Amino acid sequence: MKKIMIVGAGIEHMIAIRQAKEMGYKTFVIDGNPQAPGFAIADEHAVVSTYDYLNAFKQGHGRGVNGVMTVASDVPYTVAMVSKLLGLRGISPRTAWILSNKLNMKQVLKRNNVPVPDFMEINAVDDIERFMAVYSEAVVKPVDSRGARGVQKIFVGMDYGKALYVAEKNSPTGKAMIEQYIEGPQLSVEGFMVAGYLQLPAIFDRNYEHLHRFHPYIVENGGEMPSKYDYEEIRIVTQNAALTVGLTTGPIKGDLVLEPNRIKTLNPIVKVIEIAGRMSGGWFGTVAVPYATGVNLVKNNIKWVMEGNMERADWLRTENRGAAIRFAFPDEGKVLSVKGYSEVTKDPSCLYAGMFTKRGGQVSAIENHPARPAVVVAGGKDREEAKANAERLIGMIKIKT
Repeated sequence: MKKIMIVGAGIEHMIAIRQAKEMGYKTFVIDGNPQAPGFAIADEHAVVSTYDYLNAFKQGHGRGVNGVMTVASDVPYTVAMVSKLLGLRGISPRTAWILSNKLNMKQVLKRNNVPVPDFMEINAVDDIERFMAVYSEAVVKPVDSRGARGVQKIFVGMDYGKALYVAEKNSPTGKAMIEQYIEGPQLSVEGFMVAGYLQLPAIFDRNYEHLHRFHPYIVENGGEMPSKYDYEEIRIVTQNAALTVGLTTGPIKGDLVLEPNRIKTLNPIVKVIEIAGRMSGGWFGTVAVPYATGVNLVKNNIKWVMEGNMERADWLRTENRGAAIRFAFPDEGKVLSVKGYSEVTKDPSCLYAGMFTKRGGQVSAIENHPARPAVVVAGGKDREEAKANAERLIGMIKIKT
């Protein structure tokens, strides 16, 4: 029986573990957390950091794995290096290296005329001051953080030194960058590059309704699909971005922004915030997309790394339903009670619900995506019904602190 190595064993990785087992593969997973929940359902596991590609390779080699992948973890370099060293299918380490650093990525994209927001590296507060002399709003962020850690929206006159400190503190390399903030619809896209052509079944309208509440931090509150902006240009720009970084075959996700003053024109309107050579997290690619489109991204990615026999039909939409994601945002403090979660899981419109805290636990200040303590993914006949269902379900969950 063939064996697949999954890098990461968290809650969302369990979807991939179960899918691989359903397809008849043995599963071997690694995670730096000795209590990772995926260990309990995998056939084999090892406690190895998902960023430690050398030890991950040694473990994979010693266990005779036939394919390597991840979901919901920003570890494309580990996956690429292990695949390369084992002689298995995967994106190139060079591509993964470019994608693992947002500044490198933006520089490569810009040099090759892929539209991106204006940006620059920050070496001192003076750099921020020069940038803000041109733009009244901007985003300061680490060049290599994950889960929106250290990402902040800033205005003219804010404490630039503090913003730089927070970004550098959340960067593994201690480096930060600043980029133009574009006030327009933001999208998540996800698909697969097949011999230089992008199959793009999933476009998701992101929801940033809490920008003022959590300022300066940029925290998403899910979103919904089908998108209002299903333009062919989105596919073309994402495809060009992938080809620019050398991604010709393999998974791709992207975060894009549309310039609002050009939405109804024939001119280019799509700008790339970032792309990644992996599957997304946040229950978008793993739960919302399969329900709304009929395209099983997890199954397709497993099929590619294990068999390589990609078929175009696997990526064509067979459904046109709605799906929406919402998160809970209770007040910071000790958790006194959690109510309503059980009822949510039994609701017929609930596709997935996750609770990441409990009575006696602690809700930290919500400054990034991992800090969100609960999630629901809801379905519906269209996006509006799914959105209403998601908001109703998340409203049923009461986390008292």
